[in-house]
Amino acid sequence: MPFIGAIPLKSPFASLQTAALAACTASGLLAGQASAGSVVFDTSLGDIVIELFEDAAPETVENFLGYVERGDYDGTIIHRSVPGFVVQGGGFVPGVGDATPVAIPVLEPVVNEPGISNTRGTIALARVGGQVDSGTSQFFFNLDDSNSFLDTVDEGFTVFGEISEGQDVVDAIAALGITNGPAAPFGELPFLNDISTPPTSFSEVDFVLINSVSVVEDPVVVVTDPVAPIDPIDPVGGPVDPVQPPADDDGGVAAVPSPSAAVAGLLGLGALATRRRRHD
Repeated sequence: MPFIGAIPLKSPFASLQTAALAACTASGLLAGQASAGSVVFDTSLGDIVIELFEDAAPETVENFLGYVERGDYDGTIIHRSVPGFVVQGGGFVPGVGDATPVAIPVLEPVVNEPGISNTRGTIALARVGGQVDSGTSQFFFNLDDSNSFLDTVDEGFTVFGEISEGQDVVDAIAALGITNGPAAPFGELPFLNDISTPPTSFSEVDFVLINSVSVVEDPVVVVTDPVAPIDPIDPVGGPVDPVQPPADDDGGVAAVPSPSAAVAGLLGLGALATRRRRHD
């Protein structure tokens, strides 16, 4: 897939692999998941190591790894940040010059696989608002345990992995200034440079880039600490009635409610991307 502005991986994996094993063992969320392995996000602000939950979400992990192995995430941007809620990416590359970011091509949607709670440090699949089995390339990092209310929205959002190293990087992204992007729907765009004066144009150096996402080949130990369960009796957050943005010609805008029922947060704009059929 064509992309713009990809930057070669600059961090060696050897130390990350060793640290990931140690962090995985110490993690309190990994509930004996037999892991499909781990991936490393090389971003503008540092590396993020993710352990994948193949047993809990096999279709979602396969879908995610497909994008990784094709290099589809290389050169994409973090296009949404809501402090205390989510950091989201996986959908867009910078436009040429100061042009609006461009959606990456996506595969057929994957079936929803809820089961692990949306708590701090987990990564989940974004999807089209109100459409359960509609996730494609976009993902979000959960910033707070209160996000467990997402476990009951439209049958729940699928968690498919957890940060084993680099939570500080995600937090640093969430701490960046937020500005309106060059065009809708980039209304919560994390901006690397000074935003004391609202920018009137954007270039690649302004975005938080995902330079590459790569599979770590070393095996990952299996741990037995319990994952935060979804409580079917008293889910956090209660009933949510998200406000659905109007659909566009390509089938709608991916959405998920924000922590407040009064605020609708866009959590995936995959429907704006060009669809393509899944292939082996």
